[in-house]
Amino acid sequence: EEDLEDLFLGKSMGVLFDTVEDIPLMPHISKEILGLKKKTLSMLGAFVNVGKTTLLCNIILSLASKKQMILAITNEMQLKDFKISFLLYILNNFTDCKTVNKRKLKSGQLTDSEKDKIREARLYYNEHFSKYIKLAAIDTTDIRLVEKLVRKYTITDNIDVLIYDTFKQNFSESGEATYKDLIRDSETIFTLCKSYNLIGLCAIQLAQQYMGNLVLDLSMLSGAKGINQILENLIMMRTIYKEEMDKESKYYIRPYKRVKTPNGWKEEEIELNPNNAYRCVFISKCRDANTFEDSNEASILSFNGYSGTVKEIGLCHPKRGYINQNYSKK
Repeated sequence: EEDLEDLFLGKSMGVLFDTVEDIPLMPHISKEILGLKKKTLSMLGAFVNVGKTTLLCNIILSLASKKQMILAITNEMQLKDFKISFLLYILNNFTDCKTVNKRKLKSGQLTDSEKDKIREARLYYNEHFSKYIKLAAIDTTDIRLVEKLVRKYTITDNIDVLIYDTFKQNFSESGEATYKDLIRDSETIFTLCKSYNLIGLCAIQLAQQYMGNLVLDLSMLSGAKGINQILENLIMMRTIYKEEMDKESKYYIRPYKRVKTPNGWKEEEIELNPNNAYRCVFISKCRDANTFEDSNEASILSFNGYSGTVKEIGLCHPKRGYINQNYSKK
């Protein structure tokens, strides 16, 4: 009876990352996987320079807007890079400043009015987000440091969410040693999430040897079987290539939105601008939803590196196959 009552009250739902305050982020994926749940570990996999950290920063702001206490640990980026990402997002979405990008912000070549807007963004961050976000940088991938930080901030700040950026797959060394380390470290973080009642979300860098594959799946993680046993969700992201936006190409991705009609739901085609940047996102593992293998459906994110803003704009049906990267860059 108690279990039924919990279900009726929606207690099996996790925390959604559908919006940052009232700005849309990833409503479809967030609701499809029923949110991020306590005592679980999820991973976000992508290739280098695809935008893992930018997406993570968007998700951190989303969870903070839901009043979740977050500990974000990075072994790759400087803390200043996270702060810049937060500032850029707020500048472009909450202060209506569209003239400042990361390069301009780092160069210091700013007008007085832009500096005023940046100060306004800082105040907005401090008022709406800062008390929910704790940032920590470590200079090594030693997972024992992560354990120490989790214990510390669980006691001092009662954290709800652990974000870890980044796991890396090193294929230049012994493959066996690498995947064993990956499995061991992911199991350690999973145990931390269970022990301290945390939502766990880790970024993992996919090996470059898989670049050009149009469908991303669990097999692209070294030690896939070992990782699969502990993950609640695996979300994988890649760039959408120019050929996939061409209706005449065999790689055409068929972008669409699902709309409701008197006769039920249907797919309504949308146009992608080849001058813009997009990301294709796969649900490669989920305990509570269909994966890409079941649905043949992926999500499309508009990716604005200028403003540090990610936004889900539709769905698509990626083709299976491989695009030669040298050709696609031409």
